[in-house]
Amino acid sequence: MSVDRATQLARLRTARALGVTQLSEDGRTISYRSLAEMDRIIADLEAELAGRSRRATLRQATPRTNRGL
Repeated sequence: MSVDRATQLARLRTARALGVTQLSEDGRTISYRSLAEMDRIIADLEAELAGRSRRATLRQATPRTNRGL
């Protein structure tokens, strides 16, 4: 069963607040290495839900000159 991102974020925040690094649901268990890893995943989910990505945005520069180059 697929869980939507908002529900996943809520469950992860709850587990983080309790200091739990292992979550179980529907016979599946997810173990996180540390609370810091959970913090990074929470930040990624928040960014995804806000419609932005944490990845760097690629920018293209177009040089313009007036000396005939």
